[in-house]
Amino acid sequence: LCHFEGSRTADEPKKSEEIELIVEAIRTNANLGPLVSHLCQEGLHEMAKSAHRVLVDSGVEVIVQGEIRADHFFVIAEGTFQVMVDGKHAAVLASGDSFGEMALLFRAPRAATVRSTSEATIWSIHRSHFRRLNQASVKQKIKLYSRILSQVELFSESSEESREQAADALAEMTFFEGEHIIREGDIGSTFYILFSGEVSVQKNRKEVSRLSSKLDGHSLTDLVQ
Repeated sequence: LCHFEGSRTADEPKKSEEIELIVEAIRTNANLGPLVSHLCQEGLHEMAKSAHRVLVDSGVEVIVQGEIRADHFFVIAEGTFQVMVDGKHAAVLASGDSFGEMALLFRAPRAATVRSTSEATIWSIHRSHFRRLNQASVKQKIKLYSRILSQVELFSESSEESREQAADALAEMTFFEGEHIIREGDIGSTFYILFSGEVSVQKNRKEVSRLSSKLDGHSLTDLVQ
C-alpha cells in the first residue's frame, strides 16, 4: 500500500464509474497510453481494480522531485494538485488527471513535485501490479497472434516457437474508414493480417471482394495476390 505523511488509505469497493475513471486516466496518459494500447478492456479493468484509494489532506506533497523511492502511479479522483519543477509552478491537475507514471516504466528519481491544494482522493497503482498485468497481457496476445498465424498459409507449417517469434514481431496498426492500406502498383514491403474490421479489395479501381475479420487470420497480402 501507498503511505505518506498526510494520507490514509480507505479501500472501499470500487464503483463502476471509479474503475472507468482510472481506465480512462491510464489510456489518456501521454507516457502510459501507447504502452497499454495492446491491453484489452478486461486487462485495463484488472489494472484499475488493483488500485488503492488514498485520502490526502491539503498541502501534502504526494511525490517530491528527486525522490529515489518511486513505486506508485496516481490517478486523481477528487481534489486539485499543483505540479512544481525546480521550485517553479508547472501545472495544475484535477479529477481524471494522473501523475507519477514514470515509476511504472523504470526506476528513476521523480521528475517533479506534486502537492495537493485541497483535500483530495487519489488512486494508487504499484509498479508490480502494472508489470505483472502488462506482461501477462503481452504473453496472451502473442499466443493469440500465433494462433492466427497458424491459419495463414505462409506460416501453416511453421513450428509453434517460430510462429510465436513472428507474433512477437507484429505491430498493431489502426486504419480509419476510407484510408488506403495497400495501393495497387506499389512495391510491397509489409505483410498485413486483418485483425478487426472490414476492408475492400480493388483492382483497376473496381471492387473485387470484401474481407471481414472473424479472428481467423485473413492475410491481406495472400488474398490480394
